[in-house]
Amino acid sequence: MKKWWVWLLILIVVGGLVGVRFYLNRPAEKQELVVFAAASLSDVFTDLARRFEEENPDTKININFASSGALQIQIEQGAVADIFASAGVKQMDALLEKNLIDRESVQIFALNRMVVVTPQDGQKISEPGDLLSTQIREICIADPETVPAGQYAAAALKNLGLWDQLTNLIYAGNVRQVLQYVEQEEVDLGFVYLTDALISENVEVVYTLPQSSHPQIEYPIGLVEGAQQKLAESFIDWVLSEEGGTILNKYGFENPLP
Repeated sequence: MKKWWVWLLILIVVGGLVGVRFYLNRPAEKQELVVFAAASLSDVFTDLARRFEEENPDTKININFASSGALQIQIEQGAVADIFASAGVKQMDALLEKNLIDRESVQIFALNRMVVVTPQDGQKISEPGDLLSTQIREICIADPETVPAGQYAAAALKNLGLWDQLTNLIYAGNVRQVLQYVEQEEVDLGFVYLTDALISENVEVVYTLPQSSHPQIEYPIGLVEGAQQKLAESFIDWVLSEEGGTILNKYGFENPLP
């Protein structure tokens, strides 16, 4: 009887030691960072997040990609986010006015260009007036009501004196949708960022809009109020770092002017 109790005690002690070892060796729970980023940042921010996670293995970054206007509305409605990276200053300013972004944290981290693309071997234009050609069936831009890419395109068309003459414009929900419509040859031409055109093998840049025809395309980034301050600041610092700038350049983004 006594030997039975001895063996039971040994099993309990050994089992306890195994349990303690498992607990000590189990992976620590990762800190999660939620980033809201413009659709045109999909490729580069996926890369930036991956590299950041490699250097910070205790961190998991979750990114919500959508048009800057849609993300602005989500934040206004109380969506949980730590960082907002917009394709337009207008959307960031709207959140600043409502004290939903930490003003001191906002910085411009990239610049872009607006171009006109066509499917490979599609319609060609050499000057803005060619957009009025009767051979062009439909032209797509992002919705200027909510999407920065659409606002830049609309501003350019107005400054070039074409806005009121184009009756074949159709709107897309974001700039990546414009690119998709052109790739699938659902439209003849589309207005997208240069960085969008560079990621596609199925479109051709046929015209680059003069920078003087629209506001400068600036990408601001900032902390959403209530963010995980230290972790979110670390990610923003990474985006603004020299290595982060190199990755942005690889995807066609330009560095902001000093």
